[in-house]
Amino acid sequence: MQSTSAGVVQFSPSRDPIVSVIIVATGAAPDLLGCLRALAVNTKDVPFEVIVVENGVEPSVSDDLAFGVSGVTIVRSGVNRGFAGGCNLGALQARGVYLVLLNDDAEPEPGWLAPLVESVETPGVGAVGGRVLLSDGTLQEAGSIIWKDGSSSGVGRDLPGDAVSLRFRRRVEYCSALNFLVRRELWNELGGLDEGYFPAYYEDVDFCLRIAERGNFVLYEPRSVVRHLESRSSTQRYKEYLCLTHRRKLLERWPHVFEGPTHAEPIDGDSVEEAIHLAMGSPPRVLVIDDRMPDSRLGSGYSRMFDVVREISAAGYRVSLFPTIGIIDDPDVLGALGVGVVTEPLAEHLLRRSARYEVVIISRPHNFERYGSMVRNLQPEAHLCYDAEALFHRRLEAQAELASEDAAREALCGAADEARAVEAEMARSVDTIVCVSAEEAAALRVLGAREPLVVEPWLSELSLTPAGFAERSDVFMVAGWLAGPESPNVDGLLWFVHEVLPIVRARVPWVRVRVSGPAPPKVALDAGGRGIFFEGQVSDMAEFYGRMRACIVPLRFGAGVKIKTVEALQYGVPTVATSVGAEGIDLRGTAALLVADDARDFAHGLVSLLTDRAAWEHRRAEIEALDALRRSEATRVTWGSILAEVVGGRMAERLRPEQRAGI
Repeated sequence: MQSTSAGVVQFSPSRDPIVSVIIVATGAAPDLLGCLRALAVNTKDVPFEVIVVENGVEPSVSDDLAFGVSGVTIVRSGVNRGFAGGCNLGALQARGVYLVLLNDDAEPEPGWLAPLVESVETPGVGAVGGRVLLSDGTLQEAGSIIWKDGSSSGVGRDLPGDAVSLRFRRRVEYCSALNFLVRRELWNELGGLDEGYFPAYYEDVDFCLRIAERGNFVLYEPRSVVRHLESRSSTQRYKEYLCLTHRRKLLERWPHVFEGPTHAEPIDGDSVEEAIHLAMGSPPRVLVIDDRMPDSRLGSGYSRMFDVVREISAAGYRVSLFPTIGIIDDPDVLGALGVGVVTEPLAEHLLRRSARYEVVIISRPHNFERYGSMVRNLQPEAHLCYDAEALFHRRLEAQAELASEDAAREALCGAADEARAVEAEMARSVDTIVCVSAEEAAALRVLGAREPLVVEPWLSELSLTPAGFAERSDVFMVAGWLAGPESPNVDGLLWFVHEVLPIVRARVPWVRVRVSGPAPPKVALDAGGRGIFFEGQVSDMAEFYGRMRACIVPLRFGAGVKIKTVEALQYGVPTVATSVGAEGIDLRGTAALLVADDARDFAHGLVSLLTDRAAWEHRRAEIEALDALRRSEATRVTWGSILAEVVGGRMAERLRPEQRAGI
């Protein structure tokens, strides 16, 4: 599906298309060939067909299509049926499961179609619209708003096209029908667009309201991007006349929709955010404060936080994240979960009328020290929760014990004292503390915490990899290097290479150790050599784990539950860990994890997993038993259950007694 070197725009339509792209051309259609050329070049990941409707076009347009384009279906109408009529005519020829309405003056960006198809599979979704840029790259719309008076506007108009604050998937009242996917079955059920909105404008608003009336909703998907040349087919004055006329028609047709507090009024800057929230169904709002945007590939607790925000978002809360060190990661990773990113200064954000949070979650002691009082002062009604992914003073104390120099030991002890003071203040002052293990909960009680809650980090999307002993080889160490040369992973790798690996090589000379993680520090790279391979960022962890015979977690200091150990078990890879690497993991009485702190014991355990099929299969069976036990437990504390109790209680407090009875 690409344009040829001779200049002809050539498509190879699928015999069994998933998507039918409908383009309505009217009049001179000066941008049609540019639209088709971009469509051909930038659509490679979904089987599709193209239907072009000649909707009362000038003869030159028919000639351009006849001699300059191949592989498209042409539908001819000698008269201009309007945008709705043209789309309806094209849809009669469609074979795809989904229809995409694409303006003839819109140019799709690379990879625009697959996110629309992915998003429409979300339960309850009837249609999906994408992000629309103007020709200069600024935003035309990131979803659209219907105001209380029936007028409409694109969210984010004239902001930078890649504005991070608007790059999250969300429910909207409508998206403009210039990059708009709808299920063909639903389209037929609703009878297509209403041709009474002739020749254009508000037929897409009306259609989205009919989708909602049926019980479905519309999503905005920011990863689908088109560039729009906007309204070259009509004068501004005529466009304003049509919009005003059709707006009146919309209000007459849908009077009940605009009654009550379901729509915002365009009063000030906060009104847009209020309208966005209303369109989402006004879910309870949760703010997460962490160093950076969580990602399952980062390590340092970010894979666990990624699972936390995914769970909270999936439970129906509107989640926003404030990354304290700035925007340094891809916002689309979170955006696909419906999680937004706060890009303005936090104090400015918390003062906004439109930013009222039910719960604020702060992770890591330095973030609590900086932002805890700010949240209390600026959002006094918010429930303040501390996420203790690890108690930092415990890790520093363990690191100090390993220090070989007095000065280093003294510095680490001082840092541990400071961290303990901050964590003790946090323990006494927040409303709820959530930690990852019974050991950490006991340490928090010593610091003065009343009732710390334990949420075991068992990552929701992971599953056992199927390959057996003979199909696997090599040893895997998952590492994150965000802490640089002082990382526990650096110390653990050095200990393994110098103390454990020589013993292993004496028995298994062919052993190869794969170490993941981008940008390892020089001290780690220098520890490499024969049989040590630094893999960098591993894009497909399931595939990689599926090829590994064993995992190692050779950490000698740290705190909290080590997600790399949990991850290895969930992928079903037999693992040797130190007691630090195994800390906090409840094995439910199974022997799913081999634990050894002595270098020789660690080496012998690893050798058995690499060479003894029966030993490997026994450990694998224990992992499967642990996984089955975990999955069978109906009652355990989760982030969803914590927030349900917190938010439910807060909502009940705000209701009158007679209202509470109906909760």
